Amino acid sequence: MESVLSYLFYFLASIFLIYALLQFRLGIYFLRSFFYGSAVKQNSLGVFPKVTIQLPVYNEKNVVLDLLNAIENIDYPRHLLQVQILDDSTDETSSLISIFIKNNNLKTAFEHICRDNRDGYKAGALDAALKQSTGEYIAIFDADFIPPKDFLINTLPYFKNKEIAFVQTRWGHANEGLSILTKIQAFALDMHFTVEQEGRYFSGDFIQFNGTGGILKKSVIDEAGGWSSDTVTEDLDLSFRIQLLNYKGVYASDIICPAELPTTIEALRIQQTRWIGGGASCFNKLNKKVLFSSNISRSKRFFALVHLFHSSMFLFLFSMLLLSIFSSIFYSSNYEPVGFIASLIFTFSLLSLIFIYGIGFWIGNKRKIGDFPKFLFCFLLFIALNFGMSLNNIIAIINGYRKKVLVF
Repeated sequence: MESVLSYLFYFLASIFLIYALLQFRLGIYFLRSFFYGSAVKQNSLGVFPKVTIQLPVYNEKNVVLDLLNAIENIDYPRHLLQVQILDDSTDETSSLISIFIKNNNLKTAFEHICRDNRDGYKAGALDAALKQSTGEYIAIFDADFIPPKDFLINTLPYFKNKEIAFVQTRWGHANEGLSILTKIQAFALDMHFTVEQEGRYFSGDFIQFNGTGGILKKSVIDEAGGWSSDTVTEDLDLSFRIQLLNYKGVYASDIICPAELPTTIEALRIQQTRWIGGGASCFNKLNKKVLFSSNISRSKRFFALVHLFHSSMFLFLFSMLLLSIFSSIFYSSNYEPVGFIASLIFTFSLLSLIFIYGIGFWIGNKRKIGDFPKFLFCFLLFIALNFGMSLNNIIAIINGYRKKVLVF
């Protein structure tokens, strides 16, 4: 029994060690990006193309009017702008939208699209609206986002490069200081939008369209097969299918779209269920397409698979932790070598996490050394929050691989 547990532990430890090294790699690429600049240079916008802005909304009565006002103030010729409000709401959100459109002297023509059902959820709404869209490019903003006035002016020039299919901007945090919970979320998201996104972009790996705060070329959406509702992370799914066609995405870290962070544990739990379970379902769906793609180099395929598998790593980490605890309790006398190796792996992994979250915290947000207490506070609470949500995340991963629909 002990030998079986030892082999199992070494297997899990090897996987987690590889994962820590790969995350460390992204940190190095992020630092190179910071010191040497972006891989793609932005040009000025010469010709103004037709653009469709899509606003998927579901029961967002507290934030939807802020979004609509931001779109009303966006800087772009109105005769070249189509705005679709994709409203699947079942509460008073729909009434608020109707009143806003009717009672304001607007320069923007808003199309209020309401479906009879929520088939396909957000992906279904986007797919249905795409058929009615007239723009050459599709910009998407969730209800809790506030796009800057110059969003289109700054993102569209990237499409002068015909290989570019989408542009993803960095998320900001409109309510970061509201509570400890929002501060921890901002801390975690900042690492993703600095180290992970910028690191992958600079290295030439596949990057992710995050579903909002970005803009895509409509013809490429169609070429890639459109929006698919067989996973709740339809953004990750589509962005990978696009890049498998040898198109590229741009991560524009200098363009920031502020957004509202979840303010309750329950709202965060639902969000994490979607992201983590959806990531697992995307790996389940796309791993063979990535592995056997003839358009992509072997190294890029490998790192794309690692990216898709990212959320599933939580299952291995949690299993290794449980195995370590079980082994130390029941086999303490003969388990010292495994315990020593466990200590080494956890120490290296912890240092790797401190490295990537540290550079995301300081360099990605231009903070000072004196902010170390704030970093330590957020880092420790972030680790605690993740362990507190362990069971929820593991269930989400398992359901993702079982192709069980995650309702939200």
